[in-house]
Amino acid sequence: MNNFIANYRNIVETLRTIESKENFLHQIRTPKLSNLELITMDLTAECMSIDSEYQLFRILPIHLSQRVECSVYNRRKCRLFSHIVIWIGWFPRFLCLYNKSLLIKYIEKWTKITKNCF
Repeated sequence: MNNFIANYRNIVETLRTIESKENFLHQIRTPKLSNLELITMDLTAECMSIDSEYQLFRILPIHLSQRVECSVYNRRKCRLFSHIVIWIGWFPRFLCLYNKSLLIKYIEKWTKITKNCF
């Protein structure tokens, strides 16, 4: 599937069957886009080989792009790194569209990102 919305829905349904919590971090104000949805957006982008946030936000559906800005997305993605690593461990068991080479590429990309975040 090369449709972002269809991939996003499949992944978010799968993650919701695994985890009932929507938000993992303590935040003073409730975010418009839950942490689970943000992780799903990131995993969907990786499944579709979308490398840059600029490209992601260009193809992002309106109902998602209105809920989070690019800078907020990057900041929250860095804070959710530990949760995303946990999902990477679960993800190959539940979805066929994730392969090992993509998983290795994803982990390498995240180690570079987190070095810049901290």
